[in-house]
Amino acid sequence: MTKDILDTNRRSILSVALATLVLLSAGTAVTFTASAAGSTTVSLSPSDQRVESGNTTTYEIVVENTDNGIGTTNANVTIADPSVGKITDLTIAGEAANQNVDIADDGSGVSFDAIYFGSALSDDPNGVTIATVTVEGTAAGSSDLSLDVTEISDAAGEVY
Repeated sequence: MTKDILDTNRRSILSVALATLVLLSAGTAVTFTASAAGSTTVSLSPSDQRVESGNTTTYEIVVENTDNGIGTTNANVTIADPSVGKITDLTIAGEAANQNVDIADDGSGVSFDAIYFGSALSDDPNGVTIATVTVEGTAAGSSDLSLDVTEISDAAGEVY
């Protein structure tokens, strides 16, 4: 009888451990692309540019086709090959009530979030700039700069 109880407990623990692993794996694979009514887009602008080693350039993170401003943002920017360039700064647009910017020590990426509360970023027919990323060239070569949006919401808190 003791063996049956022990085996049942082991199976329960293994089931819980397996379920947790699957959920964590699924959670890390989920990404969000901002889209309100299928039309809101978020991009880096310009889409392509050159920078000499030792110099910097900037990219704007632009949200297009918004219909009620920008109330919150949460995103990441990464450089595929940090041996040729690094992210040195990210400036969040507007007057966020709360903001966080975390640049990786090696400059390979930056994560950021902002909450605007009563001072949401206003709609703009040319797109709303939510942040500006500064990239420094460190060596000859080329690399992709990518944007992963976790969430963007409007002034009322509705997710695009």
